[in-house]
Amino acid sequence: MAISRKQSLAAVDDFLEHHEDELDNSYCLTWNQQERPKWRFEGRTEPLYRWVAGAKYIGLDDGIVVRHTCDNPYCFNPDHLVKGTTADNNHDRKGCTYK
Repeated sequence: MAISRKQSLAAVDDFLEHHEDELDNSYCLTWNQQERPKWRFEGRTEPLYRWVAGAKYIGLDDGIVVRHTCDNPYCFNPDHLVKGTTADNNHDRKGCTYK
């Protein structure tokens, strides 16, 4: 199901309202590095980076993946997120440096 920009912006605002003081504001924006952060908004649960990317790119169509230029799967810094295809993402993984 596609994510609209309006829904993405509202989900990110909702997340920040609840957790802004818990964020690691270093180079990457991360939260709870035990797993990829997810956020439930309006009955829909998505990885937080998808909500952020949806806000950045004016929505995300079905079939679009979000790639991390920083190689950190926990990061949701909008400057580190680019959209692409599954093939793009698989190509990126070959050179992934994040452990």
